[in-house]
Amino acid sequence: MPGCTTIHGSSPVNSGHISDEDLELYCLGRSPDARLPRLEEHILLCPSCQRRCQDLQTYLDTIRRVLREERRSIQ
Repeated sequence: MPGCTTIHGSSPVNSGHISDEDLELYCLGRSPDARLPRLEEHILLCPSCQRRCQDLQTYLDTIRRVLREERRSIQ
């Protein structure tokens, strides 16, 4: 995809997009500080990775909601 750059190391991962692992760490707020600016820049410029990030965030929000409901039902 034009405008997309390699994020993980020096070789392409996911055709120049953010790897699934790196995207998951980013969405969980656990990306290494040294890589955070490049990840954020890539997501800002890449519609494909923006969609993946939104989808993952929706999934994580759903999991968190279900876990909260489960905790409430146990108490």
